[in-house]
Amino acid sequence: IDRELLYAEKWNGSWRITHGTLSEFYEKKYGIKLEQLSIDQARLEIQMQVSKQEYAELQQRSGKLQAVENQCAQQEVELRSLNERLAQLEASSASGWTEARKYKVDIESLLGQVQEVRKKEQDSLLEADWLRRELQRLQTIESEQAQRIKQLDALNSDLNKHAEALENELEECKNQMNRLKNKYRRDSFME
Repeated sequence: IDRELLYAEKWNGSWRITHGTLSEFYEKKYGIKLEQLSIDQARLEIQMQVSKQEYAELQQRSGKLQAVENQCAQQEVELRSLNERLAQLEASSASGWTEARKYKVDIESLLGQVQEVRKKEQDSLLEADWLRRELQRLQTIESEQAQRIKQLDALNSDLNKHAEALENELEECKNQMNRLKNKYRRDSFME
């Protein structure tokens, strides 16, 4: 029908072929007219056609059966694997309890260490806070000392100027004294 060797019409989901078209096709294919076949041959042909349909259905069912058997086989393999895993887990459960206890002790030890570290961290924070305050106090003292040094430098500069002026006056006094001495000697010598 698909290759258009046989004319057929579709009615309510099934193909309808006229008897004449079927006879003509049968004759072309097998070289025998359909009317010449005996009733037994026709029954055999019909039985064979039915058997082919049943065979197709059986093939389809056997394919489904094969798929179900494959699934069953896979599930059996998986079940064996799970049973082996269960046996392994049951065998290791005793050692698991021991390991769990060991892990619990380790965790408690780690918690103790964490508490110690937190205490040290708090102590460090307190110390850092004290050091910050001490640094601020020292910076304040340093700035005060720097201002004091500036004042002393200014005072020292004034004192240096004053000392220089005094040295100049002293030098002038010495010069006057020398002149007076010279004058006195000269005057007393003359007398």
